[in-house]
Amino acid sequence: MGNYNECIAEADKIISIFKDNTALLQNDSYFKDFVLAIYYAAIYRAFLKEIDESNQMINLLDSIADAKSREPSLFYEIKILYKLGAGMASLDIKMLRNTIAEFKQLPEEITANFDPVKRIEIFHIAANASIIDEKPKETLEYINCIRTVKPKYLRPDIRYYARILFLVAHFDLENFDAIETGVRAARTSYKRKMIQNPFYSAVLHMFSKIVRAQSLREKEDAIREFLAGYEGESAAIWAKMNNFFNIRAWLNSKLENRKFTDVLRQSYQL
Repeated sequence: MGNYNECIAEADKIISIFKDNTALLQNDSYFKDFVLAIYYAAIYRAFLKEIDESNQMINLLDSIADAKSREPSLFYEIKILYKLGAGMASLDIKMLRNTIAEFKQLPEEITANFDPVKRIEIFHIAANASIIDEKPKETLEYINCIRTVKPKYLRPDIRYYARILFLVAHFDLENFDAIETGVRAARTSYKRKMIQNPFYSAVLHMFSKIVRAQSLREKEDAIREFLAGYEGESAAIWAKMNNFFNIRAWLNSKLENRKFTDVLRQSYQL
């Protein structure tokens, strides 16, 4: 939370400077800095569950008379990213659905000019949101979008975790052959790129054991073995990786035979 508050303080400072010197906004570069500062001030407040303050901040975009006409791609890019991020933070499924639908309906001339890195973030969040909304087929669509992005724009962490989401989606679809293929492909990719991450190795080991399990108990034992990593020496690494997708809550929903959203709300205390 300390880092979020520090980021909010910096963003608020930038916003204040531009509010006091509106002439600076005639410069395109400064204008973009102002818009991005609004986004970060809003989204980090959403992460801290300061919803009213967050909404007030993002609404500053609408108060800029020519924001939409001057930089339409930037305007919609920030709006979509904010709504997805805020929707995930509050587990507002309706908001997530509406935002994904809004993104899909945007004209190609708008989305084509989205910042490539932020476009990938949109795909990644949409993939997560689709799992939460029990739409794993849509998750696979967004993962395919991530895979087609030029490597120079693709954050390595998102690329690597997309392989995990691929396995999660196919588990929900009960496509166990695809899981086995996905595990082999991920291992080959991580080895080729010399990725040595105990979390990834443990996830792949778990899914490999799941597809080979001869009984429900064996599958559940594989899950519990992985979940044990959230305790002891590996706890910090496991918890950090949960920031990409709460696989801990997802797995617990399988063990407890509960809706993923219910387990998430309990873990987030929403």
